[in-house]
Amino acid sequence: MGNRFLFLASGWLAVLLVFPCCAPPLDCAIQIECQQRGLCTEVDGACAVATDKDCQGSRACLNLGECSVRAGKCVATSNEDCQRSTRCRAEGKCVAVNFECQAFSQEYCRSTNGCRLEGKCYADSKNKTCVVAFDKDCGDSEACTKENRCFADRDKNVCITFNCRESMICRMLGQCSLSSSGQCIAASDTDCVDSFDCFLRGRCKAEGGACIADRSCEGTEECTVAGRCVRRRFQCVAIFDTDCAKSGLCQQQGLCQRGLFACEAGTEDHCKKSGICKSEAACQLEVGRCVVPPNADCTQTQACDDESRCRLVDGRCSLCSLTKECKEEGLCTWSPEKKACIATSAVQCRVSAACSQEERCVPRNGACVKCGKSEACEVEGFCTLSGSLCVVGSDDDCKSSLACQREGRCRKSFDRCMTGG
Repeated sequence: MGNRFLFLASGWLAVLLVFPCCAPPLDCAIQIECQQRGLCTEVDGACAVATDKDCQGSRACLNLGECSVRAGKCVATSNEDCQRSTRCRAEGKCVAVNFECQAFSQEYCRSTNGCRLEGKCYADSKNKTCVVAFDKDCGDSEACTKENRCFADRDKNVCITFNCRESMICRMLGQCSLSSSGQCIAASDTDCVDSFDCFLRGRCKAEGGACIADRSCEGTEECTVAGRCVRRRFQCVAIFDTDCAKSGLCQQQGLCQRGLFACEAGTEDHCKKSGICKSEAACQLEVGRCVVPPNADCTQTQACDDESRCRLVDGRCSLCSLTKECKEEGLCTWSPEKKACIATSAVQCRVSAACSQEERCVPRNGACVKCGKSEACEVEGFCTLSGSLCVVGSDDDCKSSLACQREGRCRKSFDRCMTGG
């Protein structure tokens, strides 16, 4: 019995081996790989991507923008497919580059037909367009090889046959005009003045098709004083460090190297060796100029010795009359002996806060004091404040004065201390 069942089983196996056509067909459409990757068509007994329709119904198309078949695989071939994908909304990858959705980039623009045909190879990220930007892109494009349009015109966003003004030789050497022989030359000073050669080497004048240095400013006051020894258009400008270093501005203000067509301070050493450091305490470098540092001692400067500008006010050595201590305390005059601002007149005290707020309206020993502490009170009895003036207020003012003790003027009469019974 057992042998019979074994024989029957063996027979069925033989039948299956002999007739393989009887195996059940694959149903690729219900497989997970169909939904995920577009493997929806049976090919040679396996599920494969066979048509664009297979891709378009898959998550690869929905999520990644890979909606077309290439070499048996779903890939991204159009910006439209990428822009409809969730990857575009989530990650900003909205353009097709090398069969996948990527962000708008230089790589994308270089992969487009616009780059190959028209030189539009530069990614304008602000406007999300590919534009003409460089001569090399035009030179590599079919616009150059087929139509001789090999140079970039950025303003018009096209490749053109030749444009000296947009060329490197114009920007560098000022050769911005096309001659009758087809060469770029400097035809006028206007071609030269905006070039690097003008800025760096002072070649701002057109002569013989090239830009040359116009040294007609040499010998002028502008050259000797300010280092402006090269003419640019109608002005003398500073181009060379050597001109600045020999100028009066270098010695006086530390402006010893060239800046933007003018001399400026370039190092801390320029400032420390300058006249303005000795005279004004402007010994610190700040953005091309020498300035007075916040902790400067103006008492050590010529400004203090010669002009009594011995106090630092708003970054400058100034008179005592411009200080806070003048406004508040009436200390408005510099005293070389005391090395300080002092009060020297009743006017200084009267207009100060010391008088209006504390009744200290007269000077004594360099400070504003009350009438009762003043010399006028001690000598003549002017001990009472009236408005902003010290007056004889009573007989008591007279009795405490030297006028009473020495001269018998011990009674108030006609606003003064007088004798009498």
